[in-house]
Amino acid sequence: MPKVQSSLKSVLGDMELGMHINSDESMALGASFYGANISSAFRVRQVGLVDINPFPIGITLENLEEEKSGDDEEAWGKKATIFKANGKIGVKKTIAFTHDQDVHCALDYVDAESLPEGAKTELQRYKISGVAAFAKEMEEKGLGKPKVSLQFELSNSGTTSLVKAEAAVEEKYTVEVEVEVEDDEETSDDADASGEKKSEEEASESESKEDGESQNETSKDEGEPKKKKTKMIEKEKKKTHKKTLDVESYFVGKIQPLSKELKEEYKANIEHLAELDRQRVLLEEAKNKLESYFYYVKNKLMDYEEDIAKISTEEQREELRKLAMDAEDWLFDEGDDADLATIQAKYDELATPAEKVWFRLKEMTARPEAVKAVTEKLVEIEEKFTKWVSDLTHITDEEKEDVYGKIETARKWLSDNVDAQAEKAGHEDPVFTSEEVPLQTKPIQKIIAKLSKKPKPKPPKVEKKETESNSTEEEKSEKGDDESADASDSEEKTDEPDAKDEETEAKTEGDSEL
Repeated sequence: MPKVQSSLKSVLGDMELGMHINSDESMALGASFYGANISSAFRVRQVGLVDINPFPIGITLENLEEEKSGDDEEAWGKKATIFKANGKIGVKKTIAFTHDQDVHCALDYVDAESLPEGAKTELQRYKISGVAAFAKEMEEKGLGKPKVSLQFELSNSGTTSLVKAEAAVEEKYTVEVEVEVEDDEETSDDADASGEKKSEEEASESESKEDGESQNETSKDEGEPKKKKTKMIEKEKKKTHKKTLDVESYFVGKIQPLSKELKEEYKANIEHLAELDRQRVLLEEAKNKLESYFYYVKNKLMDYEEDIAKISTEEQREELRKLAMDAEDWLFDEGDDADLATIQAKYDELATPAEKVWFRLKEMTARPEAVKAVTEKLVEIEEKFTKWVSDLTHITDEEKEDVYGKIETARKWLSDNVDAQAEKAGHEDPVFTSEEVPLQTKPIQKIIAKLSKKPKPKPPKVEKKETESNSTEEEKSEKGDDESADASDSEEKTDEPDAKDEETEAKTEGDSEL
């Protein structure tokens, strides 16, 4: 970073560099910018960041298996630089050449002098087969040598590899195609050439028709399109024969693919480095926490001096000031080399007595407010319960007394603890806390909630009243014997409405009970 800073200052001149980003933030920021550029999962605005390939990369091609030949015949081979130095990464290049033998491809750094000391030029090797067999097949068809295409990729991670190998031969051939052309010859000439002659009758009829329809025929000739005919012509076409070649890769030199053992070793190293980094972050956080806390203690002792004096002694306040000053001196001297446990112990040494003072300061106002709120709450609960339970007969006296008894128990707890707290000095630990006070209403609310769910007793069953059969019998006897048949019919008819009346009466009584 100092070298980067000096280089920036030489370019920017008198402009002051910003030093507000720490090492973790700068790495995270750079990684996020780079990730945004290469991301394929999210659409983000392109950030002006381009990575390059620092060293040129080339290939060397030769026959996979050299054929025995005379001394005067040179061995086949080609060389090319596929990715130049300082070029962009994330690109592909294709090399094409005509050949009829299987190919061996070497992928290397071109300029060994530009590499760091100790680095090797060898990258990867490829055995590309299938070219010779494909060339022989094309030769049997009377075609020429295949054109071999090798595609290489320089990925976004900076690695180079052969991603595609293909051979192709183009075949030209002719085919006959039927096309349509206009017919410019006279139809009458064709008829004369065939030897056909019209008879005199046909001629006369034709003549008479022509006299009558001369005008129509003239208009038809003018509107008729020209006749067309088809003929065969030869046309040249192209056909491409393609074959995907087999590629076998292997490595030489120091650059090798990771074995299972190396992967496990590197994974363990990464986890170890991550743990060291985590410990470093925790150590820095602990130092920042201690530094901010002793400043907090000193400022609070000054800002709330009068209130703190009510709940602490001069010795307690002086002890806090001394602990804060000692922690400050220790952090900027011995604390630079201290480990996490030592810094945490130094923080606890100051925070333990300080938090007790802050707690008593908070309780000095919070505790009376809580007592007042619960006292009013108990009065409200008692009034509402008395009003609610007055009209309920299924709540027993024992249950009512249980509620009133718990209300009095809560009041007694408040009274006893408030009196005991009044006898305590302000610098002593409190008898009770503000958080304990609201809990005294919990048993009361619990029993009231239980009583509110208590079901009312079911209404008693109503017995059916006796029917008015006796009065009906007396009325029938008064009518006499002569009307016995009619009375008998009347009795049978009156029995049915009586039953209905009883049923209706029973329903009415049941409704009134509910």
